[in-house]
Formats: sequence, structure tokens, C-alpha cells
Amino acid sequence: MSNKQEPTPIQILDRALLTRPYDAGIWLVRGMRKSDVEDYKGAIKDFDRAIELKSDDARGWISRGIVRLRLKKPTEALDDFHEAQGLKPEDAEAWALAGLAETHRQRYQEAIENYDKAIELSSDYALAWLLRGVARARWAHDGGHSDKGKPRSDFERARTLAEKQGDRKMQARAEKWLEWLSLSAATPRKRKKAPSRQAARETA
Repeated sequence: MSNKQEPTPIQILDRALLTRPYDAGIWLVRGMRKSDVEDYKGAIKDFDRAIELKSDDARGWISRGIVRLRLKKPTEALDDFHEAQGLKPEDAEAWALAGLAETHRQRYQEAIENYDKAIELSSDYALAWLLRGVARARWAHDGGHSDKGKPRSDFERARTLAEKQGDRKMQARAEKWLEWLSLSAATPRKRKKAPSRQAARETA
């Protein structure tokens, strides 16, 4: 019986790059695998190389933007998502992620405009409904513009879609925000702390 350990996915990709160093797809996938294990700096380097080799592939820009969001660099992430939008304007994910970056920058109106476009492109995109509700709720919570009732309708729509799609995690997140809205309405003098921004980070 051999004690030889099986190579990890990243090690397999390392070997592939030895013979195919100009394959953008391998760099892209290795960057994704590194992101999965929270090697964000390594992932960024791989995405940089993937983009250098194939700059017309929206996946490279989106993948790098997601990691930049995780590194709390929403402005740089937004630049990547804008590149992806230009390359693939019909991709609802690129618009939703741009909205998420704008939410992190507390530019809620711009965030909502991006979510509107994502929903226009894909009306059953539960995440876009959820995140638009988050942007609207945070905008009101931070003392800005308030669209009465709209955050709730977004969260309810996200919950309904998530339930139909069997996405229990998304459903639970929508229910958490609905609970927060109810608590805030019940005790208006004591502004309830909004749910953690971790909900947004999980998206990426």
C-alpha cells in the first residue's frame, strides 16, 4: 500500500502550467482555487496573468474583482466589474457585482442602478434582489434617501425566489434582513444595527 499523497488541485494546475504557460484558462482556474483557500494575493497574481493573456474574457475581470472586494478594495473591484460589463453587457452577474462594490463604497444610488440592470437582465436572480434591498435599507439606515416599503419587497422577492430555487442559505439571509426591518419599524427611536456586511462579502 502506497503512502504517496494525491496532489492538490493547485499542484495539478502548477504542473499544467509548466507545459502550457500561455493558457489563460489554467491561470484563471488556479486563481479561483487559490481564492478558495484564501490565498488572495496569489489569486490576484494569477488573475493578472490570465487577463494579460486574454483580456477579452470577462471571467478574469470578474474573478479579480471579487477577490479585490474580499480584500476591501471596492474601488479597484468596481474598475474590474466595469471592464466585465463592457465585454459582456448581458451578464447580470457583472452588474450585480458592480452594485455590490458601490454598496461597499456607500454610493447607494449607483448601487441600486446596477442592481436594477441586473434584475432587468435576469428577473429570477435572487441575489440581485437581496442586494438591492440591502442597498436601499443601508441608504435609509445611514440617514439618506428612503424608499418606504421597497427594501421589504426586495427581500420578500429574494426569499420567494430562493425558496423556489432550493437555496436555503439565500433564503435565510433574506429572512434575516426582513427580521431586521421589522425590529427597526417596531422600535424607531432605537435604530437597530443593520445585519453584518458579511452577508455582502459572502456573495463574492
